[in-house]
Amino acid sequence: MRNISNSSLRRRRRRTAMGRTELSRPIALAIEDQILSPHTTLLDYGCGRGADVRSLPALGIDAVGWDPAYSSTEPKRPSD
Repeated sequence: MRNISNSSLRRRRRRTAMGRTELSRPIALAIEDQILSPHTTLLDYGCGRGADVRSLPALGIDAVGWDPAYSSTEPKRPSD
């Protein structure tokens, strides 16, 4: 098995996060199915660049994201 350094993995991981201009399909479906609403909070684990996390407050949904490659230094807080 090939030995890959942590820095190499981080560089590769940064290439995988998608940039998008609309909500991701799972988040859009959760809103449509009323799983997410202004009465819930969301922790988007593995949020990538955080597009969903930035968009959800405009819909009244409290959201925070964490991704080891993009926002690993953000403070932790409780979520539903």
